[in-house]
Formats: sequence, structure tokens, C-alpha cells
Amino acid sequence: MNFVANTRVRLCGEVPIDLPNVTMSNGIKIALFDPYDMTNARKVIMCLKPFFATQKRNFGFETIVVPATKPIPIAWHLALEFDYNLVILKKEVKPYYEPWKSFKCKSITSDNENEMYITTSDFSKLYHKKVIFFDDVLSTGVTYEAAKKFLIENCVVSELKSIFVFKEGTSYKDSDEISYLGVLPEPEKLDA
Repeated sequence: MNFVANTRVRLCGEVPIDLPNVTMSNGIKIALFDPYDMTNARKVIMCLKPFFATQKRNFGFETIVVPATKPIPIAWHLALEFDYNLVILKKEVKPYYEPWKSFKCKSITSDNENEMYITTSDFSKLYHKKVIFFDDVLSTGVTYEAAKKFLIENCVVSELKSIFVFKEGTSYKDSDEISYLGVLPEPEKLDA
């Protein structure tokens, strides 16, 4: 992975954060948001708090769903603060998990097909529940669309809202079903 300069983006239209431009091993160039960077994560959490508080207080949402692994620290913090259940779409089976269902999706950054699944105990936090799907970056929407279909059809969620830290470029069209804090530039428009 090669690092080249930074891209300054804004959260909620006003909070600036600097993200390193990187070239991934598969040649894709992106502005990298790292949820483990505590300076940026703190800013993201502050911008997300009003959304999660409103969804809990006004609409009765109960569960946050995140794909493993990058958005977990931010989702964990918000789940604790607002008393949400947290379901992590796991990427690997451990001997102590009780697998229930799984789905496949393709990752744009690794160019691999990933399998994600939930356990039986995860299912009880989703079945007929109001769920917020949270992820760090919405790019092509492949992971999001696969997860959304899985949650609606296999987990029978009663309502689904989705929020992302960033939407990357214009590859995924805006709609009423998604919210995001900021926009990242198109990957191919970054300088190498």
C-alpha cells in the first residue's frame, strides 16, 4: 500500500478531517478512512450521535448492524451510549459460534468475494426489529445491497435505515434509504 498526500473532506458539511490517499494492492486509489484513527473517529462519533439518538428516541430503533471489521469501534461506542443491540456481520466461522445464515458479497478494496454470517443469538436481535445498518464507506453498494437483502429477506427486520460515514463518489445513487456524513472523491480521480 502506497501513501500519497492527504485529501481534506468535511463531515456534516463543516467538520474537516484529513484522509491519506493510498494505492491498494489491486491498484485502486482511495482516500482511506481509518476508524481506528482516534482523532478522526472522535469527530465521526460526534457527528453520528444526533442521528442515533433521534432514531432511538423518536422511532424506536433497537439494533445496529455492522459488517466486520472496520466500523466496529464506532458502532460499539454508539451502541453502548444509546443502548442499542450490536450485531456484527462476521467474516469467519469460529468453533464457538453457532452459525445461522450467511450471504456473499464482493469487496471493492480487496477484489475478493466475502461471506458474512450471523449467529442464532444475532438473529434474535434482528427478527422483527427496527435496525440501523452502519458502515464506514458506501462505494459501489455491493456489500450494502447484499446485506440489505439478507436483513430483509432472511432476518425479517421490521424497518431498516442505513447510515455511512462517507459515500464515495457517484457510483451509488442517492436515495431516501441512505444517509451519510460526507463525500469522498471518486477513486480514479485521486493523484497517484
